[in-house]
Amino acid sequence: MNLNNFIKSTAELRSHLILKGDQEQLFFVSGIIVNTLQKEILLTLTLNPHRFPLSQFRTKTIEAPREAKILLFNPETKLKTHTFGYYLRDQYLVIK
Repeated sequence: MNLNNFIKSTAELRSHLILKGDQEQLFFVSGIIVNTLQKEILLTLTLNPHRFPLSQFRTKTIEAPREAKILLFNPETKLKTHTFGYYLRDQYLVIK
């Protein structure tokens, strides 16, 4: 999924939704790394409860290239996975 499609499809969602990542199990998003050179946005994952709302994602990616790919990144396993969508679960926006 690229940033432009994500922004368009989540424009109407509440900004307080907490981001989670689905990478074979559910993780909390704990941070974001924007790599403009490689046109990647890495969502850093953790098992520890963390509050990273959609509004913070929007703020941190405001100047990122719109064609940048959104990836889930687990720093413990060094595993990067491409994203292809999201779903809502309770107060969470889970990115797959």
